[in-house]
Amino acid sequence: MTSDTATPGTLPAGADRVAGLTAAGWDPLVGDDDFFLSRRWMSVVESTGKVDTRYLTVPAGDGTPLAGVSLALADRTVPWTLVRPDTVLASSAGEGLPGAAELLAALGGDAADVLLPGVVAGGRHVGGNRVLLAPDAGPAEVARLLDRTEEWARSRGARSVSFLYTDESDTLLNEALTQRGYLAAEAGRYSRLDIPEGGFEDYLTRFTGHRRRRIRAERRALEAAGVEHVMAPLGDFPLPRLAALEAELFAKYGLGHWKAEQSLEVLERTLAVLGDDAFVSAAVADGEVRGFGLLAQHASCWYALRAGFDYAFQDKLPLYYETLYYRVVEHAARDAVHTVHYGLGSEDAKRSRGCTSTTQRTYVLPLEPDDRPARND
Repeated sequence: MTSDTATPGTLPAGADRVAGLTAAGWDPLVGDDDFFLSRRWMSVVESTGKVDTRYLTVPAGDGTPLAGVSLALADRTVPWTLVRPDTVLASSAGEGLPGAAELLAALGGDAADVLLPGVVAGGRHVGGNRVLLAPDAGPAEVARLLDRTEEWARSRGARSVSFLYTDESDTLLNEALTQRGYLAAEAGRYSRLDIPEGGFEDYLTRFTGHRRRRIRAERRALEAAGVEHVMAPLGDFPLPRLAALEAELFAKYGLGHWKAEQSLEVLERTLAVLGDDAFVSAAVADGEVRGFGLLAQHASCWYALRAGFDYAFQDKLPLYYETLYYRVVEHAARDAVHTVHYGLGSEDAKRSRGCTSTTQRTYVLPLEPDDRPARND
């Protein structure tokens, strides 16, 4: 592991591992909406990702951080297809998202050949990839981080740099990437749910009378089926069972290459790092977990991290809505949580249960072959 320092006003400092980042040198940049860029979560991702990583910061004159960015080098062997430029673009094009097919065509060849290995910047998570900025940071700090990001990419023999999911509200980063010649396409919609102070009954007032009746009917159906709800720390649950249910979910949505053993590794590491800040909303019947959502607490927000369901048992029962919305709203209101982050995908289902969404964009910069020196290990 290496860590370097920088004289104020020079190029950014950095570390190869999360352990090389100090609390004072990173944490002041992390806000309520930045759980995935917290040192705790990045250590989970780093330990399960097994790829080259780099964390860059721009320090102020007194040593406090002005800006920071997380980097990871992805190649064809990484299993996280939702955060690889070639597969993200292929998925976006398959969904007909604006600009995706045109961007793939502009690459002039197979996307994996053109873009991999490539540096994934702004975090290895689905939604809200960004550069962390202090309140008094601006375009100059963003430019310095992007300079070093592209420099590090070239030093690792990368063929591209990408920010795979930048939020439409991140105008500073979006404008900087556009000005630097990054190619862009839409990448989906990121969903959040604002939690009403009045809890579940207040939540219901957001919907039409028809929707309210439907939600109450869904809950009665679960009760009639003998489904009970448990909200408890992750450590109280059998992790192999949760891993198997998540693998079922992935297989249902075309990610059959992902195995339960991989989910188990992530769950074990999440528990080790987050402790009781990682908790599960579970549907239980006949003594078995039949569906679950894994959430994490960060400041005044909760984040839905993972989920899984026993589809043979579920049939038409609304386990998804009960575990990830209705019960979550009840408990979040009691804990004075302001927002639950649900991420990308299933926008219609999320919107039907009160979420609002923002557009995410993929930005990709193919690097010219002459600019890529031989990799130095």
